[in-house]
Amino acid sequence: MKEQHYKYLAITFFLIIIWILVGLFSSYDNQNSIFSTWSLYFYLGGSMMLGIALTIIVLALRLIFFKKEKFKNNLFYVFCGFLNMIICIIWFVTLLMKMISIDYKLTELGIPSFCLAIIILTDLYFPKSQ
Repeated sequence: MKEQHYKYLAITFFLIIIWILVGLFSSYDNQNSIFSTWSLYFYLGGSMMLGIALTIIVLALRLIFFKKEKFKNNLFYVFCGFLNMIICIIWFVTLLMKMISIDYKLTELGIPSFCLAIIILTDLYFPKSQ
């Protein structure tokens, strides 16, 4: 089970890195040699909305249909947890670098995304005692 979990982690990180690189390269403005802030903003916002939607679906499946430990060893479950966590880290770094303001609507997406990531990662790595 551990080997399969590590395999899912590797696939998850590979997919997230590809997603981040696509976002960075698609927002690169070749004429000015800078990144388009608005393009990054919409890419990050869309990624947050996608991550939240997928995570809500996965958590609903976990709570309704799969109450056993079997669903925790699932690529999609691991992917949703780490996707939300990495997107929240990127959101927080863009806030610290003042690329975006806290007044933007991403704050309304960043906090729930962080909470959902904590719920999934806690479920994955801190199992309840029997």
